[in-house]
Amino acid sequence: MKKAAIVLVPEIALTTQTKRRFISRFGKIVSVLHSKMTILERQTEIRRIMQGETKIVIGPRSALFVPLNNIGLIVIDEEHDSSYISQTTPRYDTREVARYLCYMNKACLLLGSATPDVKTMYQAETGSINLYKLSKRPNGYNMPKIHVVNMKEERVLGNGKCISLSLLNEIKKNIQKKEQTFIFLNRRGFASSVVCRGCGKILKCANCDVGLTYHKKIDLLLCHYCSYAEKLNNTCPYCGSENLDLTGIGTELVEKQLHELLPEVTTIRMDADTTVKRGAHEEILDRFKKERIDVLIGTQMISKGHDIETVTLVGIINADSTYAMNTFSASEKGFSNLLQVSGRAGRGSLSGRVIVQAYDEESTVIDALKTQSYDDFYKTEIEFRKYATYPPFCDIVLFELTSMHKEAVQNDSKHMYDLLGKYNSEEFKVLTPKTPYISKINNKYSMQIIVKTQICDKVLNIIYKNLQEYDKIHNRDVYISVTKNPLFIG
Repeated sequence: MKKAAIVLVPEIALTTQTKRRFISRFGKIVSVLHSKMTILERQTEIRRIMQGETKIVIGPRSALFVPLNNIGLIVIDEEHDSSYISQTTPRYDTREVARYLCYMNKACLLLGSATPDVKTMYQAETGSINLYKLSKRPNGYNMPKIHVVNMKEERVLGNGKCISLSLLNEIKKNIQKKEQTFIFLNRRGFASSVVCRGCGKILKCANCDVGLTYHKKIDLLLCHYCSYAEKLNNTCPYCGSENLDLTGIGTELVEKQLHELLPEVTTIRMDADTTVKRGAHEEILDRFKKERIDVLIGTQMISKGHDIETVTLVGIINADSTYAMNTFSASEKGFSNLLQVSGRAGRGSLSGRVIVQAYDEESTVIDALKTQSYDDFYKTEIEFRKYATYPPFCDIVLFELTSMHKEAVQNDSKHMYDLLGKYNSEEFKVLTPKTPYISKINNKYSMQIIVKTQICDKVLNIIYKNLQEYDKIHNRDVYISVTKNPLFIG
């Protein structure tokens, strides 16, 4: 084999099963690299790569930077996944870096996904890249049947649990048939917030402008942004009332309620709380398969890549929350998550089914999910993007200013807006500064300025020139980041 290949997966949890598949086909020339490996393990693999013993490298986005010679192919599996965009320094889009590497090496780039990024699909539609479609599952098995449950009707019927009667009945059937179930909820913890009935306020993090999540197993309120923790007291810190309510649902609560409804059920959880220790992902999946545990309850990490033939049922809790984000790409991300996790059902000869619990069953996302048609969703979404002038019909440049001092960040955002505003036009549209949905994280306040434009030399020169001008007048304790086409606009 003269050429080498890099195969990227979106989650570290998927590296083990991917490695097994490649080793079974290609033998010892396969290496894996990721951050959960020990330093010695990584050194060993890098030495093998540099000595030419390895021709295929598997890993998450960081594996793209391995010292691999003579690259002939780069594969990005689940190319739509947000994990391929680095939101910390150095900021980069893995797909863009891969394109450049392929250009330099005269290599082929293969982007794989059942729900491609809208921008990627638009490139394929307009002929910028080639499109190859798989109209059927590789094994020829049918797609799962999808049933949507209106949770408003469940409440009318008196069901106050987070598990609908339909989903409960299907889980019972699976237990009887000795088949397995995935339950998906993209929220860890027990209760997503604590509300005081006396003053109506939500208990918030001391460092961030976000509500604290209650984790019952460790009996703590946690911030999922800065890891701040405190005990849940009986009194409200704002008004002294003892009337505190746990509201919202997390994976811990789903597991608790499922055991209350079905005492005989066996469950295991897979979320950020249960996968802290090294090798936890593999351990949980191995236990689920080998011990034939009835139900795996998990967050986004169970939604893609897992191919377990005995999983015939997927239950989706609170589907509305997957696309209730304050960003133009919310529908795309929600639809992708829901369709991906639905695809975990019926991967073998046994037929699959999906129970989707939602409050708004007539949303465009749920409508497209019912037919499992990415094409239908894409047609609706691309029309919206065109009408509202969002990517791929423009590029978005996000200027985000952060500081420990609220007044400083507000003043500097006004200065930056005044500098950029001089170039305001149809081709370079500068929107007024705004406070993001989460205005403070880890004691740092933020302001955002959004520019809609087409990235070109002229625009880059404008941005560079204004950053230089801004550097002369800005507060030294204000940090500014510039991101092209960010994942989220808060």
